[in-house]
Amino acid sequence: MSTVSSIWSAFIVMIICGVAGVIAAFAFGLSVDEIHMSFLDANLYNLENTDWDNGYSSTVEPMMGILYIFLYCIPLFGVAVFLLSVFKDRLKRIFR
Repeated sequence: MSTVSSIWSAFIVMIICGVAGVIAAFAFGLSVDEIHMSFLDANLYNLENTDWDNGYSSTVEPMMGILYIFLYCIPLFGVAVFLLSVFKDRLKRIFR
């Protein structure tokens, strides 16, 4: 495989990962907002210092943060693939 085609395919992977990450983050954000709104409609947030309120804030919110971090790593993976492909091409040119 030529170096131009490998860099081009890595660029395509980077674009696809970026678009997929943005779409997934928006979809997850919309679903989390819908869940929060349904909890507000059911008055689950008006429990004022009960075990349910403390348990929710200490387990669900960090889990949502972890999921957001995972979703933001998808575009970073695409950028890493592209950069590794470019640096690999540079090293081939230097040592030829």
